[in-house]
Amino acid sequence: MEERRSFTAEELAIAKSVDLTAVAASLGYTVKKVGRYHTLKEMDSIRIYNRTNWFRWS
Repeated sequence: MEERRSFTAEELAIAKSVDLTAVAASLGYTVKKVGRYHTLKEMDSIRIYNRTNWFRWS
């Protein structure tokens, strides 16, 4: 059985500070602001809130 690895507090802090819209743009996606959230032209079911939280609706 594989051991589950926990993340350190530092790793979690770094992950929480990432701007997801910048990451998506750097990966070649077209980021679009729609009202209070951002979405991707290529995947309109993705919702990025506050630039750090995301949800996928299917």
